[in-house]
Amino acid sequence: MPPVPTSAFRRFCPTLNRVTLYPNLNYSGLYYGIINLLDVFQQISASHLAIGDAILDTIKALYFFLQRDILEQLPFLLASQLGILPSELDKKLVHLISTCFIPFILIPKQECLSVPAVLMMILQHSADLSLHTLFVENLLAQKENVYRDMILVLSKGTSEARIAAANLLFHYWPIHNRHILHRKSIQYRIQAWTCVPCQNTKCVDKEPSVRCSFDPLISIKYGETAPPISLCKKCAEMVESDDKITTIPICMPMSASSNIVCQNKGCESSKRLAVGICFSEDCIRSHQYVPLRLCQECLVALHTANSKEHINHCGVKYAWGTAIERDIIEAIVKLLKETSANLEGSQTEGKRPKWLRQLEGGHTLGREIDKMADERRTLSRFGIWLLATICPPVPEARPQAIAYMMSMLLEWFATTALLPNDSIGAALEQLKTDFVLDWINLTIMNHYEIFLETLMPNPPEYAQVGGVWDRLSTKKEQMHDGLQKLFAIMPYDIITLNTWNRLIPEWMQNICDLMENDDFSEFKILLSKIFEPDLRPLPFNDEQLYQFITNHLTTGDERSISNALDWALSLMEISIPLSILLDAFSKCALRISQMELKQNNENGLEEEHISLHVSMIDIMSQQISLSDQSEHEVKMMAELIFSTCAIILQKPFAHCKHSCDNPELDEFLDCSACQQSVFVYQTVARLMERLSPKQQLRISVHADEQITDWKAQIANVSSKNSPVDKCTPSVIAPVSDTLAPSSSSSSPSSLIQKSATIDGVKLQFQTATIHETNVEFVGLLPSEEVETAVAHATTLTERDVGCETHHIITSSLIENVKGSLVEDTTVRESAKFWNTSVGRFRFSLSDLPPQLCLIHSILTNLEMEYEADAHYYMLTTVKFLCLHCESLLNARREHRGYLIWAQENLLIPKLWTLLRSDRSQLAELVIPLIMHCITLPCGEEIFWKVVNSQFIDQRWEERFSAVERSSVLLQLANALPVNSNKVIQTSLSCCITHLIASVDDPNVAVAQQALLSIQHMPSASLK
Repeated sequence: MPPVPTSAFRRFCPTLNRVTLYPNLNYSGLYYGIINLLDVFQQISASHLAIGDAILDTIKALYFFLQRDILEQLPFLLASQLGILPSELDKKLVHLISTCFIPFILIPKQECLSVPAVLMMILQHSADLSLHTLFVENLLAQKENVYRDMILVLSKGTSEARIAAANLLFHYWPIHNRHILHRKSIQYRIQAWTCVPCQNTKCVDKEPSVRCSFDPLISIKYGETAPPISLCKKCAEMVESDDKITTIPICMPMSASSNIVCQNKGCESSKRLAVGICFSEDCIRSHQYVPLRLCQECLVALHTANSKEHINHCGVKYAWGTAIERDIIEAIVKLLKETSANLEGSQTEGKRPKWLRQLEGGHTLGREIDKMADERRTLSRFGIWLLATICPPVPEARPQAIAYMMSMLLEWFATTALLPNDSIGAALEQLKTDFVLDWINLTIMNHYEIFLETLMPNPPEYAQVGGVWDRLSTKKEQMHDGLQKLFAIMPYDIITLNTWNRLIPEWMQNICDLMENDDFSEFKILLSKIFEPDLRPLPFNDEQLYQFITNHLTTGDERSISNALDWALSLMEISIPLSILLDAFSKCALRISQMELKQNNENGLEEEHISLHVSMIDIMSQQISLSDQSEHEVKMMAELIFSTCAIILQKPFAHCKHSCDNPELDEFLDCSACQQSVFVYQTVARLMERLSPKQQLRISVHADEQITDWKAQIANVSSKNSPVDKCTPSVIAPVSDTLAPSSSSSSPSSLIQKSATIDGVKLQFQTATIHETNVEFVGLLPSEEVETAVAHATTLTERDVGCETHHIITSSLIENVKGSLVEDTTVRESAKFWNTSVGRFRFSLSDLPPQLCLIHSILTNLEMEYEADAHYYMLTTVKFLCLHCESLLNARREHRGYLIWAQENLLIPKLWTLLRSDRSQLAELVIPLIMHCITLPCGEEIFWKVVNSQFIDQRWEERFSAVERSSVLLQLANALPVNSNKVIQTSLSCCITHLIASVDDPNVAVAQQALLSIQHMPSASLK
């Protein structure tokens, strides 16, 4: 046999020509013949074990003569036979790869590209866990950067290989986080390998081998096998003594226990946490050739003095900036994906429980039960540990990498929330509080914008990972998946108010813009869980929860307001607190009235612009219907509802022009302004019907202040030359008397003084009513506190203007009054004088009750609407307010000035114009309102004035309209209030008188109309 050095059989030597040493065989042809045999191995009918064993022995004898390119393919070729060759040969096959072929082809300081693939194949197809540790420890003893190979398996390998690789990674490279070390739940599962029995054919005990030899003569002599040969301790000593050779020690198996303490016997370090493993013979000789775990100090001390380089392995402390940064990040993401991938598989099976699938015999929908399902589900914990230890979200970390992992972490949150509450689910849930929340909070601190990007409905491309992003999906599925992620992290106090106000507007806008009406049901459940008080996990109160809507309504521009209303509309089936909604709408309506809104130019190509007011009224109505408050509680908020409606309807709200008079269009059907108006007023009318009492007010005359003849009263006062007439009714608003500390400090005569006569003008007086109080009641008031009252509303006749009298109170009277009256007596700038036929009143519309404000807003807009349906619902609203809520009746005393002004300018004149024979539906609403107004202060006089002025108008068209209106009024008037009310009878008699007189009108049309009206008038109306 030609002399060949033993080292040539141990490691490939490129300078050695192996073929020339043994030229008798076609080695390449034999190799390819074996490959062809392996291709048809499964078709062989018998003797699989013997044939497979012979193939392995042949390859072991052949590898020394093969070329380099063939040798590099040999480990992967054999690893791919796992699962094909009989399982009894798995240990022999893996042993050949790890102790013979891999060491032979490895070149120091160079990477072997096939090693990660071979590692993945062995981890995936070998069910024996001891073979995993056998191959990995032999790799660790032969090459460096095995940590990178393991990370590559995690990032690129299959799920089965990933399970084994994760356990092996945490066994050989334990994490060094103190918090993680103290957690009992951190466990992994491996099995230590065992040495092969002694291969000496004459060995009787067949003990585990401890040494080996690559000498071909020794291998043939003692084992009848190709080198290398493994020998037990006795056989190795015998061979060394008989053949005068030196055998090589074999690295013994490492313990399967999680030993993370330095194993150096002479270690004196205070930090004995093991950070590396050494496989070199110099270090492990004293440790019975078992690889040695070393702490940082021992690792440095043992390898600094040695000139020979040792093969030792250390993990990565931080991934950022390393050569394997991308692989580590991908490995973490793939580990986290295992949970969601496992859950998706169960979802495709109809979410059938595991016990049911087991009862069905292990088959469901054509699939067998996955025995590795539980291990896959728990595989994500390794990803969490790697994430928390070596990929902290420090400021110098790459933002794209943080977003990539954050997106997958959020998907993991959403997935684990759906797991059953068993031991696995509880263990994964514990990881969130132990590690994940700290990592996310640190991300928010250092990469807040990245955190927001991953939660947005349209995340950047580098954050599109996991869930629906890993398969072909629709936009609806992507939106639903993203909203589930957001919902999954809400219970953990991660979402702050600022984050909420930045995220939820984007989500609501995308839902409104991108989703069809049929798709809203898909999001209804999730939105309900987020916003419903009994379901929402957010730690916000109602004001904070809906702050994103109220902020846009109260501070945004027209576009922002429109978007906010769209968001509220998309939450139509979710009850929003009425107080928050109404307050925001009130402020929004006031803001809109001060803004210059864009006009909508209808051209048939653009979508019709819906007024903001229309949306607000619609939302308000829907929310009141959805409110879970009782009917009584809703009515308690009626004043706020009235006020909000009044503010919304204060100004015209249609942004488009009326097109009713366009002959080319179909009037109402093509007029967007009319349609919007009808919808708004119809909705308001329904609200009023719900909030108003069911019983209608009985129209009758109520006791009111006596109507005074001003001239007779002044003459009476002048003739008596008396400053005060106690029996004369006041001609101003009642003023409370100010109680002085002493009843003798002032006299009634000192309260009113005469005014000087100017240019012969007769003296005129302003009078007031004085109420005397018994002295015994004065003592009940504290002497140091004097109740004061200031009149804010005054009534002045035209004669009184410029001739008012007043009394200046001396400083001695006000010194004893606590506080200052400056604030109370200062008249608001918004108040002004309103002229009426009975005097001038000073009041402000903003001070009126909400019901009066709503009546004012509707009647002000009455002339701006052309559609009869709009008028009908407007009058219906006014009817509920006046005849059911008694708004005008209650205003007789507290807001008398406004009531008189409204009688003259809004109520009677405008209601009178709506009496038309072609709109009898309006007349049925108008007539009770007119009768009610007649019974109110100044109503009779104003009605007479309006009727008389139209009947005596010079224009015949006005007289014709007066005849028509009187006829409609008399025909449709209800007999009950007329017969029981003399004031109404007197007022209607005015109409009858004018109607009869109109028969002789000089205009034929007017006279004919009057005659026909009288002839066709029912006898009941005349009675």
